Amino acid sequence: MHDSGALDIPPNIPTPMTEELIAAAIAGVVSSARAEGQSLADLIRLVLGEDSELDRMTRQWLSEIVVEVWQEFPEVAFLQAA
Repeated sequence: MHDSGALDIPPNIPTPMTEELIAAAIAGVVSSARAEGQSLADLIRLVLGEDSELDRMTRQWLSEIVVEVWQEFPEVAFLQAA
C-alpha cells in the first residue's frame, strides 16, 4: 500500500478482484495466522513459497501487503466481529 491507501494491483491479477476484496482476504489470512500462533516470518515464508497459480512477482507483491497489514493492524480481528 502506498500513502494514498490504494493498492497497486499487478496487471496479471484477474480483473474481478477489487482492492477491498484483496485487503479483506489478506486481513483474514493475517487474522487466521495469528490465531494459529504463526509469526509474520512463517506467513511470509508461505506467501513466497512456490505456487502454480501465482508468479514470483505477484507473490512478492502479496508478501509486502501482508507485512503492511500485520504491522498496521496488530490485532486483526475486525473480520471476526460479524
